[in-house]
Amino acid sequence: MDVDFIYDSNTGTHSLEIEGEQSVIARCLNGEFPGLREDTSELLSFIQQLREPTASQIRLSEWTIELEPEEVRIVHNSLYLNEELILEPDMSSDGWQWQTECGRDDLLLVLENWLEFVRHG
Repeated sequence: MDVDFIYDSNTGTHSLEIEGEQSVIARCLNGEFPGLREDTSELLSFIQQLREPTASQIRLSEWTIELEPEEVRIVHNSLYLNEELILEPDMSSDGWQWQTECGRDDLLLVLENWLEFVRHG
């Protein structure tokens, strides 16, 4: 996964950018952790939740992270109704903008690198 970590010197905030179908990961993280600055406690808590072997789902404000032992599925909450996934987006159109899958270890690596970037610039 090709990730760019960005520091906006005007606002003092950190974000990340990912190209292609994995861009959903960046949309999710930038949306859930907007204006990330020196206080990384929420991001650290999220990383710890991802490491929990018994966790099956993490519900965030706009996104849900579905966890399997090796894989992670990131789904926008607009695709759920009463905790049930109601719509499987058509991946051939714009459905890729609402969900993606990646390896659990890959996502943890991105998050740990982002955390390190924020802490040490």
